[in-house]
Amino acid sequence: MPVRWMGRKRLRFIKNTEQNRLGRSNEDRLWSIFLGMMNSSEKPEWLRFVRRATWKEDHFQETDFVIETHDIGTMFVNAKSSHFHANQFNQQKRSRRIVAIPMDALLAAKPYIAEDFVLDILWKEYENIRFMRGDPI
Repeated sequence: MPVRWMGRKRLRFIKNTEQNRLGRSNEDRLWSIFLGMMNSSEKPEWLRFVRRATWKEDHFQETDFVIETHDIGTMFVNAKSSHFHANQFNQQKRSRRIVAIPMDALLAAKPYIAEDFVLDILWKEYENIRFMRGDPI
């Protein structure tokens, strides 16, 4: 049976589809962590609510989630599949601050550890924003 070669367009489509599926599953994992955190009695008092980003926010501003706080305003979050990609994303220069949170299946399988992990990252971002504004922490 002859071997049929796959064209570049077809291969690019398959690769992009798989990356899209992986990105969506990481977003869904992080969303479930956010929902658990919002329903928890241990939710930080500065955290008001979390919502998914709109289509425009997602495609033009690289934002997956928008977090509203009581005192500093809005924080923007992007879900990534690994620490490497999160660090790479956080090192890029942007017109506004967006924090990347790595969320893979192994971390999401332990919800309490994942919630603490996400809260640590959000707390560091919260402290950085307050420090840049000159507010006491």
